[in-house]
Amino acid sequence: MNIQFVTSVKDEGLYLLEWVALHRAIGVTGFTFFHNDCTDGTVRILRRLQELGLARVVANPTPADKNPQGR
Repeated sequence: MNIQFVTSVKDEGLYLLEWVALHRAIGVTGFTFFHNDCTDGTVRILRRLQELGLARVVANPTPADKNPQGR
């Protein structure tokens, strides 16, 4: 079974690896992360996950007056 998780993230670096590990443990097989304006190292972690083949990473810069989830 192939279960893909698609989500947006911002400044989730502190919890990101634990979150990915938990979801992999319950059967999620792939991740797509849309990141917007992170300042805490989240993007570095996401890029490494992508290098390892564990995630797809998409930049989603968002103007201040817009909602990133809606983009």
